[in-house]
Amino acid sequence: MTLPSTPNPGTALLDPLVTVEQYRRVTGDLASTEEDVTAELEQAQIDFCIEAKRTLLYGQYTENLFLYPLGMVYPSCTPIDNNEPITVNGNEMLYNPATDNGYGQGQSSIIQGAGVWVGYFSPLPWMPVWTGVVPPQTVITYSGGWQPWGTTGGPTAPLPGKIARILITIAYYGLNPSVVKAMGQNSVSMGGVSVAGDLSSFMRVDPNLKRLIRRFTRPQAYHWER
Repeated sequence: MTLPSTPNPGTALLDPLVTVEQYRRVTGDLASTEEDVTAELEQAQIDFCIEAKRTLLYGQYTENLFLYPLGMVYPSCTPIDNNEPITVNGNEMLYNPATDNGYGQGQSSIIQGAGVWVGYFSPLPWMPVWTGVVPPQTVITYSGGWQPWGTTGGPTAPLPGKIARILITIAYYGLNPSVVKAMGQNSVSMGGVSVAGDLSSFMRVDPNLKRLIRRFTRPQAYHWER
């Protein structure tokens, strides 16, 4: 499995979304080295993104997205930065923050929450649109993602505390396999599945972690039948 999307070269936020100090403050884990905590937090972010089908890190992204019947696409990395332009199909300007204008519309018409309006899709009359056609797709370039947890500035909002704590929990389990084994009733495995070492194992012994991640999972609905 791979990340839903990765930042375009040279555009990714360099600061970590969750710091080692924040991890230590929440968990009380002072035994793990700074290098190990940093590595586990990075891995936790990757694991969360794959499981939740979304991307967290701020940057500029180019994605080939499904276009919904009402003209909306839903990028994998939100919140969307309304201070940066949005283009479609390579270089066609959809939203220009310098003029707050895109296709003659204002920001409120183009950027709608976690979605971007790119225009209605109208298939050709002879296309069997309800019986197995490939969904229409649009290539969109935009900027979005979260700023580090606890920051007060930046073009987008800081990482929500609930997501930060999910990342910290995943990292803590990775650094402390004995805790995970204890949660699994001191068993090395449950149903033949290891209880330490990967996110699926952690969710198996910690149902609350699974529920929390599900709350932030990006919907992957399709608008045409497949």
